[in-house]
Amino acid sequence: SSGNAYGLRASGGITIDAVSATGKVTATAGDSGQAYGLYADGGSISITGGLAGSVAATAGAAYGLRASGGVTLASLSGSVAAEGDYDATGLRSDSSSISVIGALSGSVTAKSTSEDLGHAVGLYAATTISIGEMSGTITATSAATTVPGSAYGLYAGGNINGGGDALLVSGNISARAYGPAYAIYSASGAVNLYVTGALE
Repeated sequence: SSGNAYGLRASGGITIDAVSATGKVTATAGDSGQAYGLYADGGSISITGGLAGSVAATAGAAYGLRASGGVTLASLSGSVAAEGDYDATGLRSDSSSISVIGALSGSVTAKSTSEDLGHAVGLYAATTISIGEMSGTITATSAATTVPGSAYGLYAGGNINGGGDALLVSGNISARAYGPAYAIYSASGAVNLYVTGALE
C-alpha cells in the first residue's frame, strides 16, 4: 500500500501533558507508504510531563516523533521505535532542535530493513541536540548490504550537549551499517560529552 499512517497528526504543533507508562501510540503503513507515531507538520512537539509509554511506527519510511519545528520532552523513560524499509528515524526535527530536559533512560530504536538501500537515525535535529542524561539505549541499524546504507545514533546539524554542560552518556548509543555509521555525529557544531557508557 502507498498510503500513509499517523498515530497523531497536527497541521500545527502538538502539546501533550504526558504519555504514561500504559500509553501506546502505533502507526503502520505498507512498504511504499510512510508512518508517523506523532507528526507535527506545521509546528513543534512538546511532551511536558515526559514520555513513559511507547511510540512505534512501521512502513517504507517510519518516524516515531517528527516535527517541522522542535521536539521537546521532559524525559524519555519509555520506548520509541521506527522500522522502515528504506528510512527510519526515532525522533526528528526538520528545521530546529531536539531537547530532552531530564534523562533519556528508555530506548530509541531505528531500523531500516531493505538490503538494497537504507538509512537509520535514532535522533535527527537540523540544529542542536541536548539531553540532560543519556542513561538508556539509542540504536540505529541499516540492514542494507548490496548498496551502502547509513546509520547515526545522534545526528545534529549543530551542537550536541547536555543543555549547557557536557552530555553524560552512561547508557549505550550504537550505529550499524554497511556504509557510514556514527554513534554521534555533528555536521557543523561542537560535541560536548562525558562518557561512562558505550558509543559503538
